[in-house]
This record gives sequence, C-alpha cells and structure tokens, in this order.
Amino acid sequence: MTLAALMYTLTGAVVRHLADSYSVFEVGFFRSIVAVTILLPAVCGFRVRRIREVLRTDRFSMHLLRTGLSYVGIMFWFYGVSRIPLSDYYALQFLTPLFTMAGAALLLGEATRLRNWLAVLVGFAGAMVIVRPGFAEVGLGTLAALGAALVFASVNNAARVLSRTDSATTIVAWGNLILIPLSLLPALPEWVTPTWDDLPWLCCVGLTATVAQFSITRAVATAEARIIQPLDFVRLPFAAALGWIAFGEGSDLWTWVGAAIIFAAASYVLRRERN
Repeated sequence: MTLAALMYTLTGAVVRHLADSYSVFEVGFFRSIVAVTILLPAVCGFRVRRIREVLRTDRFSMHLLRTGLSYVGIMFWFYGVSRIPLSDYYALQFLTPLFTMAGAALLLGEATRLRNWLAVLVGFAGAMVIVRPGFAEVGLGTLAALGAALVFASVNNAARVLSRTDSATTIVAWGNLILIPLSLLPALPEWVTPTWDDLPWLCCVGLTATVAQFSITRAVATAEARIIQPLDFVRLPFAAALGWIAFGEGSDLWTWVGAAIIFAAASYVLRRERN
C-alpha cells in the first residue's frame, strides 16, 4: 500500500511535468498503451487460450460503463494535478472511500448506518477546510480534484457490481483494453508528436500507474482494509515532498488539517465496517 501511494504520487508529478507540452488526453492515451503492454504478458503470457479465458464475460456493457467512468476520472486526475499543488490534490482524494460508501447506499441499496453518514459529513467538512470557499479562490483544478474523487468512487461501485460475476483480472483487463480507443479519439485533435526526451516520461505515467494498481491489488489480498488503509495517508507527505522538490510548491497548514479530518472519517468507516 505504501508503494501504491508512492507510485500514484509519482504519476501525478510526471503528469505535472508534461502538462505544458501535452494535453491530458494524450497523456491518458500513453498511460493506457503502456498499461496494456505491461498487463498482457503479466496476466496472460501472450497465450491465446488464456487471453480468451480472461476476457470471457456476459456483461460487456457494464465493463464499458465502468471504463467510461474511469476515463473521466483519469482526466479529472490529470487536469487536477496539473493545476493545483500535489498535496492539495491528494488530500482531497481521501474523500473517495466516503463517496464510495455513500454511492453504495444510494445506488446499490447497501445498508448504511447513521454513524457512516455522519462520517461522510465530517469528511466533506474536511474537504471544505482544504478548499476554504469564500476565503481562497476555488479554481477548476480544485473542482477537478473533487470530481475525480466522486467519479473514482463510482468506478469502485461499478467494480463491485461486476465482481459478482467477473474476476478482478477480467475487470482490469477489459478496463485497460477499452481505454485505448476511448483515450485515443479525444487525444487526436491536440496531438503533439512526442520528442525522444519526453517519450520516457510519457511511458513513466503508464508504468507508475500500473505498478500502483498491482500494489493495491496485492495489498487488499494480503491484509484487511482497516489495516492497510491508514498507510494511504503517506500519499500526502510524498506529494508535499515531491511538490516542493520538483516544482517549488508549498502546502499550508489547512491542507494538512483538512486531510487529517477526511482521513480520520474514512478510517472510521472502514474500521467500523470490518468489525
């Protein structure tokens, strides 16, 4: 989980580095290409029979919906990290577990206790501490960060629905395959041919995001969520350090206070649900 936190933070830092030269759509396309290049041999070993087994599904339309949401979330993610400090962006992403719980209750009909709804309100209050509407300018980057947390929560719930019939491997495989054409079309109008100097950075986006995906899958399989979730908080110091070293960004006290409030609320929900 610590490795996943570091890899996701590195992904954001690389996207920020590329933001002045390439559109978020083109960066998203390279992320998809590299992810499939890594995942295909890792999961299937290029064996045709194994590929067919992994891709077998009766719910292609649901995979399409989940991947469409995932693409929107990735675009919000890439746009957000290119516009606001990395620490602010990743602090707001602690809202994702709370939004996931709320979505599961409202859309999937899952039973949710009053204390969990109170935790959602507390987490949202933490987000307002970071954003501070009325006291600080709320720009498109901040709205994109909030949108990413909301959309990725929807992706989580779509995966929960799919997991009733399809394996995690099938869900991940279809998601990355569908992303290739889905991310290519928006990238074409603003396409910039990558330079040899930038090509490794573009590939790095896909590499770090894929390693993070593998790491989270391994973490969830190894330990309970209430144990590994607190480790996700290390994203914030990673992001603050990278933002300061690479881009000269600073993070104010309110970012840390708000992140602590959100994280405490999310951890409370996870711990109570596992007990």
